[in-house]
Amino acid sequence: MVLEMMLGSVLVMAGLFLIVKGWVEVYFYRDRLITEGVYGVARHPQYAGIFLVIFGQLVHWPTIPTLLLAPLIAWFYVRLPKREEHDLIERFDIQYEQYRELVPRFVPDW
Repeated sequence: MVLEMMLGSVLVMAGLFLIVKGWVEVYFYRDRLITEGVYGVARHPQYAGIFLVIFGQLVHWPTIPTLLLAPLIAWFYVRLPKREEHDLIERFDIQYEQYRELVPRFVPDW
């Protein structure tokens, strides 16, 4: 029980870090394509952070609402980047295409 709480808390904190770090980078540099920092590891670090928060919550406190909503939230955030990437291709053209070939969508390719 204690191990699950600790693991869940670590996952939630790591997810929150990705969400905040990604937001800060986008907020302060919104006029250009960001390819370094957390965006150099994953194209959608904020969504990866959301997945970590959801999974951490499931590990550490699996309530019925969490169990019911987790698949729905995950489905939504897997589909959302496809629409966003279309807009980014229109905005940044070949620069985003090259970035997309090098950097994975959610999970770092270490």
